[in-house]
Amino acid sequence: MAVIQDLPPELLIRILELSIDSLLFSSSQKETRKTFTRTALVTRDWRAPSQSLLSSLFHLDDAHPGCWRRYLEALCTSDGQRFRRMKRLKLDVDRQNRSALAGQLTLLQQKDVDLQELSLVSTTSRGTSRVPNALLGWLVQGIRRLELDTSIQIDENFTLSTKLLLDTLRIGSLVPELPSFLLPFASAAPRLTRLELHCWGERLTPTLNASLCELAPQITDLTIALPLYSSERRDDTASSLESFLRACTSVTAIRFFDPTPSDLKHTLSFLPNCLALLAVSNLSVDTLQDSMPKDLAETFDLPCMAKLRRWRMTSRTNSTHAMGERVEKEWRAACRARGIEPRGAERFFTGESSVGVQNASEPC
Repeated sequence: MAVIQDLPPELLIRILELSIDSLLFSSSQKETRKTFTRTALVTRDWRAPSQSLLSSLFHLDDAHPGCWRRYLEALCTSDGQRFRRMKRLKLDVDRQNRSALAGQLTLLQQKDVDLQELSLVSTTSRGTSRVPNALLGWLVQGIRRLELDTSIQIDENFTLSTKLLLDTLRIGSLVPELPSFLLPFASAAPRLTRLELHCWGERLTPTLNASLCELAPQITDLTIALPLYSSERRDDTASSLESFLRACTSVTAIRFFDPTPSDLKHTLSFLPNCLALLAVSNLSVDTLQDSMPKDLAETFDLPCMAKLRRWRMTSRTNSTHAMGERVEKEWRAACRARGIEPRGAERFFTGESSVGVQNASEPC
């Protein structure tokens, strides 16, 4: 009789991956380390896969200088592969001393650190990242995910020698323009098919909007986070996305954060392509309403919803604007009447692609 220890290494690794938070927020890092430290002690066959995951899922944020310093010290003294795999590196371009940052990144390059995700943020509005261009090529060459909440200052003669492996781009609406090494997308980043657009600030600049319109036909998986609380700003943001969304001719999966029923209907009306998967997090509705909002009901009749297979609706714990029980029941009934599978927070690991999450086995 086969037991779990007899499984091929790739299946064992996948099972171990499912034991942790798929989004891997920094707040879950401690629990992630505990989990894989424990699984490494279960049996000899589990040790190598657990230790491999422990190193490959390592996140580093320069907002925690103690952890950053200890990692660099360990990297300097290590002569093996233990510290050379990093899931995600987050750099605040305003916090770091430029010369110190250059030295630290040079060390990572010299030690041939395998970086999967890079996040560049700025604590000031419209800040600009000044990562040394000599190191920028190494930083972005092998990453699969790039997060930009700030623009990157790049020399005119900066070029990359090979195509990017990037498959996911997350950008904030305060970014005035995309870095030139991403352009043209079809040749520079041919694998880029996932876009996460966080519209928590101002309208998109004309330059950014033009770049997004160029990227749009390449995107199959889209996430849109709308501004909180301000209905006027949400309406303005949704309208500013029209040209980009009309150019999204390949999107089949989309996720929204914090929309109202009106936002949802307005934004989805621009899509020219039929969706297969739709996920909505934190739909804001009037809790006193005892029937499905008119805009939500009319969303079902939009052209992009004609072939929808699954609609997931989730909300924050104790949310004051979540759907009431009667509204949710009516929404679920409307989904089933149209052949759409309604889902809540429950998830089933079926190997399908996800919407707006990094774990490819966790479906919408």
